[in-house]
Amino acid sequence: MTNVHALSIPAPRPLVADARHAAPYPTHLLGPLRAAVEAAHRETQAPIAIAAQSALAAASLAVQGHANVETLGGYRPLSLYCITIAGSGERKSTVDRCLAGSLDDFDCTVSDPTVHGLFRILSRTPSAGLLSDEAGSFLGSYAMKPSQAQQTFGTFNSLWDGKRIRLARAKEETVLHGRRMALHLMMQPAVAEKLIGDPMAEGIGFLPRCLIVEPESTIGTRRITTFPESQPPAERSRERLVELLSKELPIREPETFELAPRRLPLSIEAREALVTAADEIERDQASGNKLESVRAFASKTAENACRIAGVLAMWRDPNADKVEAEDMESGLGLASYYLDEAQRLMGRSALDADLRMADELRIWLQSRPNRTFLTADVQQCAPRRDMLKRPVADRLLSTLEEHGWIRRLPTGALVDGAPRKAAWTLC
Repeated sequence: MTNVHALSIPAPRPLVADARHAAPYPTHLLGPLRAAVEAAHRETQAPIAIAAQSALAAASLAVQGHANVETLGGYRPLSLYCITIAGSGERKSTVDRCLAGSLDDFDCTVSDPTVHGLFRILSRTPSAGLLSDEAGSFLGSYAMKPSQAQQTFGTFNSLWDGKRIRLARAKEETVLHGRRMALHLMMQPAVAEKLIGDPMAEGIGFLPRCLIVEPESTIGTRRITTFPESQPPAERSRERLVELLSKELPIREPETFELAPRRLPLSIEAREALVTAADEIERDQASGNKLESVRAFASKTAENACRIAGVLAMWRDPNADKVEAEDMESGLGLASYYLDEAQRLMGRSALDADLRMADELRIWLQSRPNRTFLTADVQQCAPRRDMLKRPVADRLLSTLEEHGWIRRLPTGALVDGAPRKAAWTLC
């Protein structure tokens, strides 16, 4: 005989649902970098967003010492901070070699990401890059220990802003002016989860300065049709990188290596496009609007658009006298894509943290011999200390109830031989 009552109870819903997928990377907006990015994608069959990040970061490193671009807040560095999240086997290193392998011939990359390490390289060259295809070592290093993380993030923020940086030692303080730093951190999802979920990284302003992507995997879809050969556009991109890195940097003070970048203004049309887009972004940050949850990222979007546009203009022509509307449209489109990615990833991080904790509680409850339990049982014996607080316990139990894993018993239900006010049973 069919149990009609059983059929009326829906099955529990998974606590950790599938995340919204990444949108396709808008390669058509990459301007002079597009051909090289698409060539690297063909050559390596890695996600095209990885190639785009490598190309943008390398181009930023190549031009950041030569010009400051006009933004709504004045002239700012052309430095870009890129973060790429991709699993093992996605050919991150292969893509980077394909597009930025020629960097090995120049003393401009950081191997020691501590503040002391940054000062060492920036003391001998005013323009450098931290380009790591396995950033887990950086995030697990001394530089990111709780006692050092704030100083590390603060130093990177100052470099992005074009401000002087300071290093305090026991008896003296070192100050460096006019330095530039490009950044590309490639990391696996488990590592990225810790960074994106770090309140300090967002609160201090480091993450909102970054262009973050987590593309869909291409593993399982890659096919060997011919023996891989280096693509001419990728080769030309490496040659262009060498050409730009070989240019003499404009130095204000030879003794201190302080840079004196020229100004790269926006054309009238580029400025008009920027103002229109910035006004729309501002409206979307209002309470209840779509960007309310990522205001910190949205507030940096217009400036990142200018930086991207300036990098594209300088890569095309290192003698460019202004940013044209075409490059500004590319910058705005790409910055909008990165803002959408930030909203997707930050929203998932915030949601995942609570749902993962609820799932831990579910597993623990199901491992106990009794199907019925009290809220007090969770407060006293839960597997994590932060679950012992009543507000947290109530929130997690409500989440489990909403997803169909537990059911609240009527007030006064007998549990362990006594009537209870707050009792539950596993479904």
